[in-house]
Amino acid sequence: MSLQSACAAQLAPHELHGTAVGFLMGSVALTALFGTPISGQLVGSYGYLALSMYAGASLVVGALLIFWARFKLNKIILSRQ
Repeated sequence: MSLQSACAAQLAPHELHGTAVGFLMGSVALTALFGTPISGQLVGSYGYLALSMYAGASLVVGALLIFWARFKLNKIILSRQ
């Protein structure tokens, strides 16, 4: 959680740091709010395999979003800032 704020601040212009970090914290709050009931429903209805697939799909989507943000910041994938 601590590095997410630093990444949001790095990606956003100086005037929008507060907006970027606020949007990030809002999205974390929404996923925490809705993730637990969805997980409980998946386990109750379909078992732990469905929950594992849901968690894996969420991680893949998150990784793709991080890759997209990194690529938007700098077109060279393995470059250093």
